[in-house]
Amino acid sequence: MAGCLQTFINDFTDFYVTDTNVFTVNSITDISCHDEIILSNTVQLDATHSTNAVNVSTDDTPYDNNVLTDDNNEANISNLNLGCLETLENPYEQLAKFRKTNFRKIIFSHLNINSLCNKYVEIHGILQKNLTDIFFVSETKLDNSYPSAQFNVPSFVIHRIDRNAHGGGLLCYVKETLPHKSRPDISINANGIESIAIQIKNDKVNMFFLHIYKPPNININVLNLALETMLNRCLQESSNVIIIGDLNVNFSLNPNQLTNICDTYDLKQIVKGPTCFKSIINPSLLDVILTSCPKSMTLPINLPLGISDFHNYVSAATKINCPTNEPTLIAYRSMKYFKEEIYKHDLSVAPFHVSQVFDDVDDQIWFHNSLLLNLIDKNAPKKHKIITLKQ
Repeated sequence: MAGCLQTFINDFTDFYVTDTNVFTVNSITDISCHDEIILSNTVQLDATHSTNAVNVSTDDTPYDNNVLTDDNNEANISNLNLGCLETLENPYEQLAKFRKTNFRKIIFSHLNINSLCNKYVEIHGILQKNLTDIFFVSETKLDNSYPSAQFNVPSFVIHRIDRNAHGGGLLCYVKETLPHKSRPDISINANGIESIAIQIKNDKVNMFFLHIYKPPNININVLNLALETMLNRCLQESSNVIIIGDLNVNFSLNPNQLTNICDTYDLKQIVKGPTCFKSIINPSLLDVILTSCPKSMTLPINLPLGISDFHNYVSAATKINCPTNEPTLIAYRSMKYFKEEIYKHDLSVAPFHVSQVFDDVDDQIWFHNSLLLNLIDKNAPKKHKIITLKQ
């Protein structure tokens, strides 16, 4: 394969300079995708893994699928020196900048997490920092013994389908302020294909997200048929359709196994660079964003977050403003002047015993609850507030 291996080296041990233009890294413990370091896909690693040296020489060559290496299979890097390793931007800082640039847009993201159980904290952090509005997670490896409440994130709605605890499974977080609904009548979950269809719709916007996962052992014809069926269903209601997920089809190849269906439905794949590094020597582009309206999308980002075993986090944003639900009127209790001691005293002197004068138990409960509610209103009065998206 003639593609390039873009790497972000997260952890070094025994880092040392071997000469003025070449450095060597021993025991690389995590190599994943990054835009600023580009290695050829013919990098040779010691089979014993005792040294695992990567030699890097300096050159100024832009990203190119036809980068060649020298006879010693040393990976050539553009204008790289030791100082650049310190200036490589933290991927989470890049996500924060992407959010700032697209503050009022719909940002949607995907990650093949390979089991959500032990990685919920990282997902929770991404969502609570408002780095994405819709987060599609593949290969959750959950079953019905895991309640959705276990993975709840405030201000987000969960949609999920499970296979079992050993493989597959999809979960989607959608910001609750987005006017959306799940469309099980559009999605297909049969013959090994897993999918969730989400519709974003209000007076100004009508678009579909198809979150899809195809296991590696499923025949490509099964995926083609499922895609055709789901696309035909979506296009009856909207021309704006986005397919996102791990399709286990290598889009680094041209043509690839889905070229025909992409041409038929005028879909464009917008993710650049490899996203799956199961093979460091031959990484592949499996995590994709296919859109029928590429002009309405921003440039995507493709980053290693260190959450998945060998999949990158991919994300993009729509160029249309983020639709929101109408402002909501909520009721709440003001605790500004609440004093626990005073409240306890009021409870202690309240005549709850008077409820016993009633013969009917329903009347007794009514008196008891009314008296308690009056005490709560006195100490923590009820107020109303209109909640907007910014709040």
